[in-house]
Amino acid sequence: MTAERRTLELDTDTPFDLFRVRTGLVDPDPRPKRQQCFAVIWIEGGYGEHEIDFCRYPLSAHRIYVISPGQVHQWHDNAFQGRVLLFDPTLLAGEPGERVLFGSSLYAGTNAAPFVSVAHRSAGDLIALANLIEGEFHSDPVDRAVMRHLCSAFALALARAPAGRDGRLALLLRLIEENHVAQRSPDFYAKIIGLSAKRLSQITRHHLGRTVVQLVHDRLILKAQRELCVTDKDVQEVGLALGFDDPSYFTRFFRRETGQTPNEFRSTAQIASQPLLPFTQAI
Repeated sequence: MTAERRTLELDTDTPFDLFRVRTGLVDPDPRPKRQQCFAVIWIEGGYGEHEIDFCRYPLSAHRIYVISPGQVHQWHDNAFQGRVLLFDPTLLAGEPGERVLFGSSLYAGTNAAPFVSVAHRSAGDLIALANLIEGEFHSDPVDRAVMRHLCSAFALALARAPAGRDGRLALLLRLIEENHVAQRSPDFYAKIIGLSAKRLSQITRHHLGRTVVQLVHDRLILKAQRELCVTDKDVQEVGLALGFDDPSYFTRFFRRETGQTPNEFRSTAQIASQPLLPFTQAI
């Protein structure tokens, strides 16, 4: 990677980009940023840390990290080698793109971790697809239809790489993602999934260490943290957007869940932030 290439942003006139990294990624603006496109970062070697939704992750070899649109991220000290693929969500429009965007917790941002560990010996299909994408990207002219299909195939193969999670959990996390502001009752989610609220919370507590109510609260807090960290909205505005009509109640809720008031979090977010699972990557 050249020293001039520092951000994970797409040019306005292209839905995709690809480049190799040789010396790491360093953003001249150290503040957290909200991601606007998908970023797939394949770490081949080196070291470093990347903070995604207020949780730091080591940049380990043979890991492929995914940052989804809407997530807040920040680079820390790093020097790694690998490949970076950027693409706009519209690149995956239609089928099978919808299966990627709406059927995978990795791309929906609801995975317990924003990466897939891929041993070299088992990464053959992903390596082949990555090489095809790179070859097409450097062709002149680039065939956008071919690139669309290659990116969809790579995204699907990557989503299929990790060990499977209970399908009911994936559905629940997606439902919470779509409804956490308007629907906070576990009964709402349990009815759609076809389980009792008690049984659903038993499943989430077993697999995730959280009840359904706690998962909804986690998602509300993450949304609040993002807004406090990367926007100038005041605390009352943030609370109203999350369905809290009473600013003092929102402050009490935030403090109960995080140990800080919203203003305290805003003042320290760049230097001391706590991970929030399993929504460390939620949109």
